[in-house]
Amino acid sequence: MRFYVLIFFVLVFFQLNAQNYSKLIEKGSYKKAEKKISKKIEKDPFNVELLYFYSVLKYKVDAGQYFDISSSYDTYLEAKQGYTNINDIAVLEKLNEIPINIIAFRALSDSICRIAFEHAKSLNTEEAHIYYLSKYDEAPSFYKEKAVVERNRLGFENAERENTYESFTQFIKKYPNADQVDDAWVNIHRIEYEKANELHTIDAYESFIRKYPSAAQRNEAQENIHTIAFENAKEIDNSKAYKSFIDRYPSSKQNEDAL
Repeated sequence: MRFYVLIFFVLVFFQLNAQNYSKLIEKGSYKKAEKKISKKIEKDPFNVELLYFYSVLKYKVDAGQYFDISSSYDTYLEAKQGYTNINDIAVLEKLNEIPINIIAFRALSDSICRIAFEHAKSLNTEEAHIYYLSKYDEAPSFYKEKAVVERNRLGFENAERENTYESFTQFIKKYPNADQVDDAWVNIHRIEYEKANELHTIDAYESFIRKYPSAAQRNEAQENIHTIAFENAKEIDNSKAYKSFIDRYPSSKQNEDAL
């Protein structure tokens, strides 16, 4: 009889503690909740209930200094792992009454991942979204997909700010499936064509055409080749030079002048 009475009081104490943590968090008494939970965790670091509510506390955006979404996720994972390792049916039943169960863990994970995404978006950096995708492996696909879109957008904006051949090629290498890949190639063609224009030689334009046969500047580069080659022929100014020009560039618009 005494044994069952003891079990009863343990269950009541267990539920009251859980209700106390939950109410403190719901009321926004984050300082009190943190003090109570952290003090007990020092003595019982693997306590599933404590870890669960500590994770809940840390994902509250309005918790001020106690808000730590990354730590909230880590603590959630610890709590879930501890819960998974429990084999005692009585303990699982006690946790379920709080309720702490598989459904509660799924809801907690979704809440953390949602807030983590919103936090990454508020930071508005490529790095924040890279971190999100690497850190929150349990995030729903909806948030992962949105994080990828934001990462790619911000990555492309970074490449545009740098505005170099290297920045755009690096972007394509990092995010080959990004929506901005075509725009990155447009910028690469522009930058490389500007380099060819600076050199303004047949070799430079031919090299450009070989490397980027689908570039919008291809025809213009070809026309520049014809212009330079015809000027060279005019400098020599003999039939052999003009014939050589016609043979090499039979489709050039200068052919009539070369005849």
